[in-house]
Amino acid sequence: MPAFRHRRQAVYGKDPIFPIAGTRRAFRKLRGIYDACGASDQCRLVVGPEGHRFYADLAWPAMQKAMRRR
Repeated sequence: MPAFRHRRQAVYGKDPIFPIAGTRRAFRKLRGIYDACGASDQCRLVVGPEGHRFYADLAWPAMQKAMRRR
């Protein structure tokens, strides 16, 4: 399904505004949706080591890997 291609999520494990436990619960639900659509390999949780922000060093390699699969 094209709508399920290349979805990624990057968060911080100790962010007080977005606790990792809630993020992991939400991701399990999201993963279930991707599994049901036969696209489980298109969804991945990336947890970075610092504050809540975009982790280019983690996200871009994952995006490049996903683009090579196309």
